[in-house]
Amino acid sequence: MRAVFLEDLLEQTNSCLIQGNTLHHLVNVLRVKTNEELLLLDGKGNSRKSIIKEINKKRIECEFLEELSFAESNCNFEVALGRTKREALELSLKQLVEIGVQKIYIFDSQYSQRFELKEDRTQKLLVTALEQSNARYLPEIVSITFEELLTLKNIDMIYFSSVENRDELSKDKNKKSLIIIGPEGGLSNEEESSLAKVENCKTISLPTNIMRAPTAASYCLGYCAGILNKLD
Repeated sequence: MRAVFLEDLLEQTNSCLIQGNTLHHLVNVLRVKTNEELLLLDGKGNSRKSIIKEINKKRIECEFLEELSFAESNCNFEVALGRTKREALELSLKQLVEIGVQKIYIFDSQYSQRFELKEDRTQKLLVTALEQSNARYLPEIVSITFEELLTLKNIDMIYFSSVENRDELSKDKNKKSLIIIGPEGGLSNEEESSLAKVENCKTISLPTNIMRAPTAASYCLGYCAGILNKLD
């Protein structure tokens, strides 16, 4: 079913209107028709099934078919990404939306790229990924420095290093964990040493080839999820 992001979904009653760029995309790109069903998502876990009742040049009118439902996230991980090249970072963000990650830190370190994420472009990218994957959550994006990353509290950190294997992964499934992926140049020796001194941080090394940042983020999330499933 085609999904549409509707930020004010909770404010609607029995029907809603779709206008602007979303209208253009649905009519001229996806070529939706009347009586076609749409899944409406607000990016906060809420969703409604609807049916298209009317299409004109200014709007699409949808009528709700089901009561509002809320989906709890089954992804118990947050992710910190070293700032990479724009293309790699944007692909990483899209993949993390599909997986269901609700909070993503973009951190600056010694080998990070130096560019600013544009809020409008990033929001459009996240919404597109949400609609394509029928994901229920839009992640919160937080830009921080590496030094600020070291001071995060009340969360278990898991850093994936290509250097050595120090720790075994074992955690409380009910507690959030932060997966740390360095930039494409990796972290410096000094930065890895700083992470090793953080009490709530485990360092893991996996027997893999050198991976691009988007591949590494997805791979490491899958690895952690697989380990936790074995702990059931």
